[in-house]
Amino acid sequence: MEDKNKYLSICIPTYNRYFYLIQNLNIMIKYFEKYNIEIIISDNNPIRNDVFLKYINELKEEYPYIKYHRNEVNIGADINMIQVLSMSESEYSLWLGDDDILDDNFFDRFFSIELEKDYDFILLNDSSIDENLIIKGKDFRRSKDIVYHNLIDLFKNHVSDMPFGSLIVKNKYLQEVNLKKYFGTYHAYSGYVWEYLNLIDDSREINVLVSNHLKVYSINCSKTWSNRSFQIYYFNIPQWFLSLPSKIEKISKLTLEEYLTEIYSNSFLINNIKYIDELKNVPYKLSEVHRKNLNLVQSIRNKYYLHS
Repeated sequence: MEDKNKYLSICIPTYNRYFYLIQNLNIMIKYFEKYNIEIIISDNNPIRNDVFLKYINELKEEYPYIKYHRNEVNIGADINMIQVLSMSESEYSLWLGDDDILDDNFFDRFFSIELEKDYDFILLNDSSIDENLIIKGKDFRRSKDIVYHNLIDLFKNHVSDMPFGSLIVKNKYLQEVNLKKYFGTYHAYSGYVWEYLNLIDDSREINVLVSNHLKVYSINCSKTWSNRSFQIYYFNIPQWFLSLPSKIEKISKLTLEEYLTEIYSNSFLINNIKYIDELKNVPYKLSEVHRKNLNLVQSIRNKYYLHS
């Protein structure tokens, strides 16, 4: 087998979703040898799964560019996302969810784009697919490639459409950025993008490809974070906005205001906080989390929620 390609690694953080992970790897197998792709898996489930270990060890014997690491303890989703990226040896890495399926033409198209253009990162076009791998979401987000050289324009147009599994990033600044402030937001991966772009010297423009042709499908299935969605939407994402770097501080605050307006416009969580226990389908523990974070919510509201 030829040497591993130096351009792209596929980085998959996972937690106890071996069915989807095996399915995904089996789909990509035909591309492993063709492009000598490095596949990196960081398993956040400390409980040993012998069936999966047998599968992955047999796969590694055939395809030596597969790395598999299992954490001895659950280190949390955000840290696991960053850890798997740190294991990459390529110039670019694609964060891929264990339930994200790359389009059949993805690899051919990626290796045919002009990599000498030295993109800072690439945003994939995404849609959805059902658990039988039947395409449901026929409409992708965009119909043409867009290249951005202005950081503010990129943020305004795409901060809300960067789901996990849609980002190809450069690894070069990983050791230079402070990502700890994003831990616990469930969005440390996208925090890295903005911290990376924030470090780019003002003497040059950013160079970001928002792609039409590079496509990924997300399987419509239960997500590992779904039982924490209330906490993520109402606490963790606002905290993510407040952690963003200086170059986008002004626009991020305005975007946070719009986000808060959206998530609170049809509810009474902010103005009628005492009624939170009456919200159905909100686990009791999350109600407690909301009370414990009341000061954070109120400070965000007072500082940025200008239309209350």
